[in-house]
Amino acid sequence: MKHALHEFALFSSEFSRAVHDGKTTISIIEPTFLHRLQQVIRLKEGNTIILFDNQNYAQCTVQQSTKKLMTLSYKYITRSIPLQPTLIVLVPLLKKEALDELIYSCRELGVSGVYLFSTEKTSRSKLTDTEWERLERVSIAAAEQSKNFAPTVFLNKNQPVPTLTQLCNDKDFLTVYAPAQKLFAEPTGAPGSSLATSFTPKNSYLVCVGPEGDLTDSEKNVLRSRGFGFVKLGATVLRAQQAATVLIGIIRSFT
Repeated sequence: MKHALHEFALFSSEFSRAVHDGKTTISIIEPTFLHRLQQVIRLKEGNTIILFDNQNYAQCTVQQSTKKLMTLSYKYITRSIPLQPTLIVLVPLLKKEALDELIYSCRELGVSGVYLFSTEKTSRSKLTDTEWERLERVSIAAAEQSKNFAPTVFLNKNQPVPTLTQLCNDKDFLTVYAPAQKLFAEPTGAPGSSLATSFTPKNSYLVCVGPEGDLTDSEKNVLRSRGFGFVKLGATVLRAQQAATVLIGIIRSFT
């Protein structure tokens, strides 16, 4: 039996420029991207690949491939539509590997937006431009794997990272997310199985997880006062990135 070939998906600024200019042919000359297409994925003339940017995607067919040039064409583009319901995640400033893993999961599971926050136990209040760029690359890698082409937006990118208390006391934040169903992953909360019976469809969800070392009691009280339901995700204590993935997955499984 002949198996269908796996169709790869790659983020492409050349695709973005072609769409913007109204062109249906894309010329790839940038050496690193060309190497990836020819030597890693090994595309040949007639093969197809999905190219995408932060707004659209299209199935593209290789028309020509030489040592320094590859041309691809597409017949139509598709708008990238975010998964529904809208899901926003409040993410603590974790260590590099843990934060990368969490952001990867967010894009993979169709999270619409991420707010980064600090806590009373952390001293960091910002990320460098290099760190923001790294998180964007992580998100793109997750999109290429999962084929969730709608971007996960960093809602406070290039801004000072607020404490969780500051974020929850921000009037604009409270107004925008007042209708959202709010959940916090907490080992002492109600069993996660209770979500199956209490779950009600909402237009949006707001999910929060704590950092290594947990939140302080005062921070948890702020979450309670803002309507967050505390949810226990199992008999063991999960890392922040695991807790977020599990809780987001539960919500997606119901919708």
